[in-house]
Amino acid sequence: LAKINEDIPFRAHIVKISGSKALINAGKRSGLKPKTKLIILQNGEYPAELTRSRFLYNTDNILGTAKVKKVDENVSEIELKDNDYFKQINLDDILIY
Repeated sequence: LAKINEDIPFRAHIVKISGSKALINAGKRSGLKPKTKLIILQNGEYPAELTRSRFLYNTDNILGTAKVKKVDENVSEIELKDNDYFKQINLDDILIY
């Protein structure tokens, strides 16, 4: 299981937003820990570059960043950071490392 987590890039979705905090559908089972920094991407399809275990995206797709605050088994609370005022973050937007 650890090898699979290394080979497949991390990806989660925002499931609830309240002010500057949000819940995402990933937690300890996905390898998340408090203080982990995440990138928020506009919801869409991003191809995976499996040789480097990451997603390919354009900087125009970045809506902002977030930091993990609390982690449960399958859900985490994040704090939204460094977000562009003109780029609104919505439910189902994507988070990656």
